[in-house]
Formats: sequence, C-alpha cells, structure tokens
Amino acid sequence: GSTANEPSFSISAWVKITDQSAPFGIVSKIATGGSGDEYFFGTLPFVGMTFLIADGNGFGGDYIAQSNVTITNDVWHHVVATYDGSRGPGGMKVYVDGVNESNAGLSPGSYSAMSNSSADLVIGRKWSGLTTNVAEGFIDEIALFDKNLSETEVSELFNSEKVHDLKAHSAATSLVSWWRMGDKATGTSPNY
Repeated sequence: GSTANEPSFSISAWVKITDQSAPFGIVSKIATGGSGDEYFFGTLPFVGMTFLIADGNGFGGDYIAQSNVTITNDVWHHVVATYDGSRGPGGMKVYVDGVNESNAGLSPGSYSAMSNSSADLVIGRKWSGLTTNVAEGFIDEIALFDKNLSETEVSELFNSEKVHDLKAHSAATSLVSWWRMGDKATGTSPNY
C-alpha cells in the first residue's frame, strides 16, 4: 500500500492449534530481521489470536493491530481477519467461528501505510526465510480476498462449521488465492 492507496483485504482459514507457547503463524509476510514486515495473522504467546499490519519498519512500533482474542487449543476453529484500508485498528476485525471478537486494537508509533515488502508469504510460520516458529497444529482451507469481507460474508464462510465451496461464495469474485491443503487441488493459486 501507499498513503494514497491502502488496500482492503481479508484472510480466512480453519485451524486446530495444539500449542500456543510459540507463535502460530497462519499466514504472514514478515521479513527475517524485522524490516520489510507487512502482516501477520496467527497467535502469539500470552497475547492470543492476533492480526498485525506494519508499514515496513518492523513490528517494533509502527503498526496497527487487533489482538488478545482467545482461541481454544485442540479444537477446530474458523478464523478470519479483515481490514478495510482505513489505516487504523478500528478498520481491522478478527472473527472466531463466525463471531466478531475485535476490540479497540493497538496503534503504537506512527503507522502510515502497509508495506509492499519482498518477504515471502508463508503459511504455518511466523517468519519468511526461517524454519523457526513453525505452527504446532493444523491449518486448512486458507483463502485470501482482495476486499474487506462483511460480517454476513464471514458468517457464510463459517457456514455452521462446514467447509464452504469458495467458488460458490458470494465474494468469489474477490478471491485472490485459496489453498485447500490437500483437498483434491493442486495448491497453486489461482488453480483452486
């Protein structure tokens, strides 16, 4: 993003976390070394489910976030992070099992716009380029949308605890990538 064009987007996944004593990265674009950080969606020890967006200066100060969302270990949960592009924590939401669990959020420092970093998008890790901080548990049906999903669209994704065919979802035209994680697909976006 830039100060002129901050993108809205959403991340959806099914997770079964077995250990939250280390970071459980669902989807992230965090560069090794702390600069060029873009976003992180997962759990952090002693913090809980967290959605962070950084402006490229690392998560040390210039970021916006929703955090402290409780999630239970050893149970499948549907989790969604949404961002409306407003450059404030009020424009970020975290849903667990179809319920908006967002709070006032955090905004330390002087966040200006989401970084467009060269960090790899990673699934199941906190850091791009490292093999540490690997998620302990299971991740399935990860989807990225290029829009801020509405509460109704999130509820449709949760679909009473059933995996939904995203090609038939009301926001299917905004689907950027969908990783089925072994469910009769190639795993290559956009060939879902």
